[in-house]
Amino acid sequence: MTTPIKHYIPFQLIYFEEFKLGVDAIKKEKYFKTSAGRKFLKDKIIL
Repeated sequence: MTTPIKHYIPFQLIYFEEFKLGVDAIKKEKYFKTSAGRKFLKDKIIL
C-alpha cells in the first residue's frame, strides 16, 4: 500500500474506467479537473 492512501484505508471504489492508451487516460483525468468534470463526478458519486 502506498503512503499517500494509507491513512484513508479502508476505502470503497466508487468509479472505475479503463483505457487502452495512457493518452486517453490523461485526457480524462484533465477533464475531471475541470468544473464540468467535477460536476460529472459529483452527480455520479451521490454521497
